[in-house]
Amino acid sequence: MRRIIILFLLLGLFQVALGQEKFSVGPITGFNIAKLSTESENVSGTARPFLGLFGQYRPIKLLSAEMNAAYSMRGERFDKMTLRFEANFIDAHFLLRIHFLKDFSFGTGIGYYYALNARTVNRLTTDNLFRQDLEDIEQLSQMVVPLELGFQFHNEATLHFAYGYAFNGGFNNPAVTFRFPIGVTPKENRSISRRVAAKQQIRALDDGMLLVRLRTAQPLIDRLKNYGAPDKTEEVIKKVDEENLDIVDAFESHYVFSKVYYFYSTFSTEVKNGDLSSVMNADLEIVSFSQSDTADYYIAEFANLKPDTGRYYIDSSIEPDPNGGLRRVKRYGDYDIGANIQALVIKDKNYIQLRDPFPYYKRSILNSLSPTREALQRPIPIIAKDKHKQRYRHAVQRMNNTMERFRKRARTEEEKEADKKRKKDEKARQKMQ
Repeated sequence: MRRIIILFLLLGLFQVALGQEKFSVGPITGFNIAKLSTESENVSGTARPFLGLFGQYRPIKLLSAEMNAAYSMRGERFDKMTLRFEANFIDAHFLLRIHFLKDFSFGTGIGYYYALNARTVNRLTTDNLFRQDLEDIEQLSQMVVPLELGFQFHNEATLHFAYGYAFNGGFNNPAVTFRFPIGVTPKENRSISRRVAAKQQIRALDDGMLLVRLRTAQPLIDRLKNYGAPDKTEEVIKKVDEENLDIVDAFESHYVFSKVYYFYSTFSTEVKNGDLSSVMNADLEIVSFSQSDTADYYIAEFANLKPDTGRYYIDSSIEPDPNGGLRRVKRYGDYDIGANIQALVIKDKNYIQLRDPFPYYKRSILNSLSPTREALQRPIPIIAKDKHKQRYRHAVQRMNNTMERFRKRARTEEEKEADKKRKKDEKARQKMQ
């Protein structure tokens, strides 16, 4: 019966925590180092474990309130372990905690130790133990004033040095405690899953538009002009225009999933800030948009494919920026940053690459207009001829088809969920009738 009461107490504490917005809950464990009596000098305390649950409400950064309950063991030794006294308790605390110096806290409040049982253990010989349960254990239950000094680790776990001061002359209880919090967020405030996010993105793109970023290779052109190579400059400009026209042709021929427009990379900052005054149609003529037309848009470009955020970060290095100057390039595990792997990549308004399960890229083996390290060391950088123009159309067509299939699956899943909800509501109405 007592164990059932303990279980209900702990479950009740956890359920209260789940109903709060700024609550964290989790297990609490540690060791009591109590000495239950002080009459004799030959008595020494023992370290005995405890285990329970805690819930903490933190309305502001510097202040929190906590409740915890634990199944707790305590004991003491007589005459060098010849005789032991053991007792089991239910410990309950309410604490107000002040957080300071970022990772430290101090808490105090009120607590109660409720004795469940107690016994003496007499080791007569090495293999012979004599145990006797005690019936009169009410005097072991007591109220205490807990004092705790805590330190929080980077993984949010906390270490506390605690001292329970007895109200009415009972035993005092030093303890070392560990708390492992699990943050609880209301359902409406929880971050959505990647699959739900992908469904929302595909719907937004279907109703919105795709803006294709066309590279201008302006840093390379400026560098060639500085080298005094007008023929090579004209060759690069012609090459850039040809590739951009091929990209536009690929989208106009094979992309029908949503509206599509174009802009030059020199206007990337303006487009990121929501200024679409530089956006063009297929004839590369400026298009005027109303405010309602610019609500949802995504960015597409043929660029180096970045690793998914699920892969691990190794280090970073400083490399030439295609738009001029230098930039810091991050390196990730399981991805060859020097392989120059290019793809048709879909990004959000802030040029952040989308993630699975959204079909955010299609591979495309293309030459880069960006100067390589070797090219920057030559007097006149050389750009190899692109022998894979059909890769533009192939990548765009595959991207369009994949988006169509993903949208179809998303709609089917939404229809099933709507049908399930409709049936559930219908059953609820029938029960009420």
